Order: sequence, then structure tokens, then C-alpha cells
Amino acid sequence: MLILAIHFETMMKQVFKNRIYRSVLLSLALLFVGAVCMADETQTSNTQEEQTEKLDAGALIIDHLLDSYEWHIFTWKGKHVTVPLTVIVYTDGHLYSFSSKHFHHEPTYTIVNKDGESVTFTIAGEQSQHKGKVVRLMDDGTEVVPIDISITKNVMGLFIS
Repeated sequence: MLILAIHFETMMKQVFKNRIYRSVLLSLALLFVGAVCMADETQTSNTQEEQTEKLDAGALIIDHLLDSYEWHIFTWKGKHVTVPLTVIVYTDGHLYSFSSKHFHHEPTYTIVNKDGESVTFTIAGEQSQHKGKVVRLMDDGTEVVPIDISITKNVMGLFIS
């Protein structure tokens, strides 16, 4: 048993010396912490109406294939465990970066840039021509599409693979 412990300790020292392994371990740890922290606290209800709805397999498949700003990992005991991803947008000469967790409970997220201007972002709704994309809300209520270089679900999938 002592030999196994010594071998494990030596192996871990070698792993932590290698920068790539450290980066991978750190990324996995952050991914796990993010997933646990973003566990959705809302319970799914089992109303009669929900139980009688038919499963629309086509809609379910399309929903999983669409790009999004969070990554749904699994549902456990009625709680949705998701990993918020980074939103990076460029508009009006300013680069904005924030976590998509800000859209989890609120429909909009407001940032004050270095010029003191408040800039509000939201994810465009079903009726918008920019459905599912981050848009800037102007004071008059119009939506302006910024240059979006966010790390979305599909981009993260490419990074991991």
C-alpha cells in the first residue's frame, strides 16, 4: 500500500509540472464548479397538463442542436444543471465580456462602459428576427445586433473535441 501511495504522489508531481495537464485539470475543475453553481433551483411540476402533452421529438432534437449561451449538462431531481458560457460582444467601439449567467434570472443585463454610458444586452425572444442571439437594447426599444464572438455551446464543443 505504501508503494502505491508513493507511486501516486510521484505521478501527481509529474502531472502538476506539466502545464497542459494543469490547464486541463483546472478547466475541468472550473467546469464542474460552474455546473454545480448553476444548478437550477426551480422544480419541474408534474401537472396534469404537462403529463398529457405529447413528446415532439423533432422540436426536442432541434432544441438540442441550436446554439446557446449556456450548456445544459443534465437534469437531476428536477433541477437543471447548466454551465454558463462567456458572452463577448463588440458594439460602438467597446468590447464587452460577461457571463451568460446574468441572463439566467433576469431578461436583460446592463453594463456601464468606461465612458459612463449604460449599455443593456438581452437575448432576443421568439418574435425577434434575431431569435436566441445577444442583442443590444437601445433607449427607444429597438434591437441592435453587435459583433458577437462569444463562446457558445457549439464553440465549447469544438474546444473540447
